Amino acid sequence: MFISFCEREYLPEVSCVAEFRSIEPARDKNSDGSWLKIVWFQNNFALPIDKNIENEISNINWEENAADIYY
Repeated sequence: MFISFCEREYLPEVSCVAEFRSIEPARDKNSDGSWLKIVWFQNNFALPIDKNIENEISNINWEENAADIYY
């Protein structure tokens, strides 16, 4: 028997993934570029992307969060 003492939590139904790449390194100037993958969840599939989400993405600090890449 399973006893639950609280309500279950669920992730929203739609997961969104955005991948950004740059020819500029984030930290190591000897690298060939940098990239950043962002994942967020929303209740419905909808385009265009909500302005609040766009604002949050644009406020992400690239140098702190992107990974340098080497070819």
